[in-house]
Amino acid sequence: MALTKVLLFGAGVFLVCLSAAVTSAAVCDVETAGKIMRMADLYGIDSTGGDIWAVGPKGMIFHTVNMGKTWDLQETGIGNELFSVSFADNHGWAVGRFGVVLHTEDRGEHWEVQQREIADRKPSLYKVQFVNATTGWAVGEWGTIIHTVDGGKSWTSQSLLTATGEGEDITGDESPEEEAALDQPDDEGIFEEEFIEGDEAGDALVSAGDKFLYGLYFVNSECGWVVGESGTIGHTADGGNTWVLQESPQGRKSLYSVYFRDVETGWACGIDGTIIYTNDGGDTWNAASAVPTEESLYDVVLHEEVLWTVGKKGIILSSADGGKTWKFGDNNPVVYYWLIDLVSAEGNLIIAGGHGAVLISPDGGRTW
Repeated sequence: MALTKVLLFGAGVFLVCLSAAVTSAAVCDVETAGKIMRMADLYGIDSTGGDIWAVGPKGMIFHTVNMGKTWDLQETGIGNELFSVSFADNHGWAVGRFGVVLHTEDRGEHWEVQQREIADRKPSLYKVQFVNATTGWAVGEWGTIIHTVDGGKSWTSQSLLTATGEGEDITGDESPEEEAALDQPDDEGIFEEEFIEGDEAGDALVSAGDKFLYGLYFVNSECGWVVGESGTIGHTADGGNTWVLQESPQGRKSLYSVYFRDVETGWACGIDGTIIYTNDGGDTWNAASAVPTEESLYDVVLHEEVLWTVGKKGIILSSADGGKTWKFGDNNPVVYYWLIDLVSAEGNLIIAGGHGAVLISPDGGRTW
C-alpha cells in the first residue's frame, strides 16, 4: 500500500508517494499524482504521439495521455532533480543533477539509469535532445557536452575547447555506495535560480570550455548549436566532433535556449529579455529590435510559423516576423511564476513552469 508523505526542501513543498515495492510505472493514483504535480516546479517537457512528459524535482516524471486532463507519476528510483526530457518515438531520456541520465524504451513504463556522473566532477546536465532513437546530446555545467550514437548505452565527451574526434568515454561505473550517496535529496535552489544571471561569474572564466551551457538544438545528426553563460554560442557541422564559436550581438549576456528551423535560420533567448536571430547558420547574429520585456527568457520555439518564447513572471511572447519584433499575446493566460520550457508537438503548443504549471494551446495561442 502506498503512503503519502510531505517533504520540505527550501522554499518548496513536495508530496512523495512511498511504496515498499513498486511493480508498475505509476507510483501512485492519478488523484495523488495531480496533487504532487501542482506543488512541484517543472523544469522540462516533451511530447510525442499525443503523450506528454514533464520532469521536475526529486526524480519526478509526470505523464499524461489525455492532454493534461489527468497525470500519472512514473517511477524513476532516483532523488536527483531532472531538468530536461527528450523523446524519439517510444524511447525517452531525462537528465539532471550530478549528470544523471535516465532512459526508457517503452514510453516511461520503465526508466533505467544510464549514467550517474561524468568523470569525477559530476556536472549537472541542463538540456538533452535526441534526433532519433540512437543519436543525442546533453549539455550542462562547466562546458559539458556529451554525445551518444547508441541510445545512451555509452556516452562520449565533446568540448568547445578542442577539435576532438571520438572523445573520452565517460559512461558511469559507480559503486553501490556512490550510487546511494547520489540518491540523497539536496536542498539547493530551484533550477531557475541556478542560471547565472549577469556577468560577474563570467569575469572569472577564461574560456568557452568553462562556461555553463544551458541550451542546445540539432536540426539533424550533424548540424547543431549550444548556448550558455556569458553569451556563449557554439556550432558544429560534424555531429560535435569539432565546434566553432559564434559571436552574440548582445555581448556577454547569458543565453538559455536556442532553436533552429533549418541549417540557416535560428533564434536564441536569454537574460534581460535577450532575443537574437540568424539567417546564415550563425555566421552573423542580430538582436531583435523590439522585445517588450527585460525579464529573463528561458526557451524559444517555432510553432506553425509563429515564434514563441517564455520566461520569468509568466511571460509569453510571440513573433510573426521571423523574430525581429515581439509582443505579448492577446489571450495569454495569467501566470505569476516562471515558465521555463515549451514544445511544439502535433499542432499543440505546450509550456511547463513553476508550481506544476502546464499550459496547452491547440490553436496557436488563441486559447489555452
